[in-house]
Amino acid sequence: MEQKDINHFEKNFDYGSILPLLLFIVSLYTLYLFLNGFYSAGFISIIISFVIYVANNILLNIKGFSTVFNEYLEDSAAFMAFTVTTLVFGMLYFPEDEIILGVVIFYGICQILAMSRNWIASTKNSQGWPIALNGIFFPFIYYLYVFYFRGFGEAIFIVYFIIVAMLSISNHNFLGYMESKEQVEVVSFKELKKREEMKKKKKDIKIP
Repeated sequence: MEQKDINHFEKNFDYGSILPLLLFIVSLYTLYLFLNGFYSAGFISIIISFVIYVANNILLNIKGFSTVFNEYLEDSAAFMAFTVTTLVFGMLYFPEDEIILGVVIFYGICQILAMSRNWIASTKNSQGWPIALNGIFFPFIYYLYVFYFRGFGEAIFIVYFIIVAMLSISNHNFLGYMESKEQVEVVSFKELKKREEMKKKKKDIKIP
C-alpha cells in the first residue's frame, strides 16, 4: 500500500471509529468465554455485539461519521464478532463430531466468500445473508437447544450452519427494502477516497 493510503487511514481515525473498535474488543471477549467453556455468557456477549453493531450503523448515517476507514473497520469487526465467534463455537461445542466439523468448515468458507463479495458494497446493496444477523439468530438457536431441543443433539446446529452458508453465497438481497431503484455501483477504494476528498473540498469552499 502506498504511503498516502496509510496517511489517509490515519486521518480518518476519529470518533466514528470508537464503536467498531468496541465491537472488536467485545468479540475478543466472546472468544475468551467460548474458549473457557462459558457458552451462555458468550452468547450474551454476541447479543451485545449486535446492539453495538446496530448503534454504529445508526451513527454512520450521521453526517461526518461515515468514512471509508470507518466502514472498512466495521466490516472487519463484524466478521470477527458474528462469523469467527460462531465458527469457534461450532468447533468447540461438539469437538469429537466429524460431521459438524465438516459443516462448520463449509460454513466458514461460504462466509469468507460472502464477505469478499460484499467488501466494497454498502449495507443496503450487499448480497446474501448479512453476517450481523448471526448476532440475533445464532443465540436464539442456542437457547432453543439448551431449553427445549437437547434431544436433537447437534442436528439443530448442523441445519443452521448449512442454511446460513447457502444463504450467504446466494444472490438475494435480504435488505432489498433499503435498496434504491438505481443500479448498484461497485467502485474501487481509490474512487471512494477521491469522492471523500471532493466532499472535503466542497466543505472548505466558503461562500462570500
